[in-house]
Amino acid sequence: MNFYVYAIRFVDGYYYYGYHPTYGKDPQFDNYYGTPVTHAEKWLTTMYWKEILGLYETFEEADTAEQDLIRPCYKTDPLCLNENCGGAVSPELCRLGGQRGGNKNKQTGQAYEWGRKYGQIAVESGQLAEARKKIDWSTYAERTLEIKKENGRKAVESGQFREAQEKSWESLRKRHEEKDKDGKSILAKQVGSRAHTEKDEDGKSVLARSNGKKAGKLPWWNNGSVEKRSYTPPSEDFVRGRLKRKRK
Repeated sequence: MNFYVYAIRFVDGYYYYGYHPTYGKDPQFDNYYGTPVTHAEKWLTTMYWKEILGLYETFEEADTAEQDLIRPCYKTDPLCLNENCGGAVSPELCRLGGQRGGNKNKQTGQAYEWGRKYGQIAVESGQLAEARKKIDWSTYAERTLEIKKENGRKAVESGQFREAQEKSWESLRKRHEEKDKDGKSILAKQVGSRAHTEKDEDGKSVLARSNGKKAGKLPWWNNGSVEKRSYTPPSEDFVRGRLKRKRK
């Protein structure tokens, strides 16, 4: 299957429908959770999970399935976060128009030329430098971390985090209910098979051998703050041995 339709479900009842190419990956584990614009802050402040609703061969089938889901609740259900339902233009016309415009830009180099031109203007006029000055990079990372910690604390205190965990576990449990002829979880076998795909010259799993070595024979190295296990020092700062931690 080339496309899948999904739902992003938030613990407070809000939801969002969309579709995405599979790119040959398992949709449940491709780390794609939509590209929100109007309600982007919702993804940063509320716990959610992704539910796969269907698999489709073509763009048209996936687009039609998405619109069929959105149309009954579009602009009528306040919990629906979708701001677009395809409009009056058919999926086929959208595809052909986008394809035609993309081919024209590729042949003429128009989009590239515009980007180069206006990028050069931004540099020469000082607009780019001025924009960079307005960003306080020294506090940006700290502030971002503080926001994430605060959102996490609120999620824990309100019970959203626990509720999302339980729903995620329930969804995973249901996926493990599908067994093969030997009574083993099909999902577990698929995940394990992908994890052990890379083989060494002897045809053995690189991951399995690496984990086995880490568990026993690899020496410890530390640089005073971080410790790792490997045959050779990770960098010049690392010295042989474990960190000596002070007893409290």
